Amino acid sequence: MKRTDLFTKILLIIIAAGLWGLILRPVFAPKEVSAAGAAGAPAAKVLRAERFEVVDPQGKVCAWLGVGADGSPVLSLLDEKGSPRAALVVLSDGSPGLSLYDKDGKAGGRLGVDADGRPALSLHDKDGEIRAALTVLSDGRPALSLRDKDGKMRAGLAVLSDGSPWLSLLDKDGKTRAGLTVLSDGSPALILHDKDGKERAGLTVLSDGSPALSLRDKDGNTRAVLRLLPDGSSALGLRDKDGKVRAELGLLPDGSPGLGLRDKDGNVIWSAP
Repeated sequence: MKRTDLFTKILLIIIAAGLWGLILRPVFAPKEVSAAGAAGAPAAKVLRAERFEVVDPQGKVCAWLGVGADGSPVLSLLDEKGSPRAALVVLSDGSPGLSLYDKDGKAGGRLGVDADGRPALSLHDKDGEIRAALTVLSDGRPALSLRDKDGKMRAGLAVLSDGSPWLSLLDKDGKTRAGLTVLSDGSPALILHDKDGKERAGLTVLSDGSPALSLRDKDGNTRAVLRLLPDGSSALGLRDKDGKVRAELGLLPDGSPGLGLRDKDGNVIWSAP
């Protein structure tokens, strides 16, 4: 599996798991409290109720602890206008979540842990739309995604299972257009994609310190490779659609040029000097 395919799979796991939406859903409407007391005799020194309210000197509610409309326990903190600004909840599946709201009641940030133990943090714009999300997947891999105003992912950062970091840049259609990574051997690599998300160009510095540029056709076949070797010589190799080198142009460390042509079987048919 290509590294770009693996990173895309990680992003899909994040989206499919619904990590950004499950953190905390609106739970401010309290459950109707019965006028009757709780069933059973209360234990000594224990106060039992479905809702507690904290009020200021004027009697205005500043916070309440109770049960939400869906039965989840909720701690809600209100501003001077009575609007919720922060809420802590434990959902029916056991997932805890903390949500922070602006003065208009729009979510500004959410922090939670889902039922599988994956933590997630989301940051929202003034319209309550998620613009940035951070999570740690169940296998321990961290991942960060950045979204545009339409909610589409435009950039993603992850650390893969082999420890390699991966930065991916996406277009407005969600296709990866550029990827940047450092391989497990320490080699940096930049990969550029076409509008269909296929790799078309790659730039890297190999472990021996030599830079290399590769160009691919629309089918993903490498057709040209340019390298600067450790001894100072440079080489350009041109390949056919089957990946076989058919022409080579080089320059030795002493400045001597060389050119070679090969047939489809790789045999040299002409060279100079």
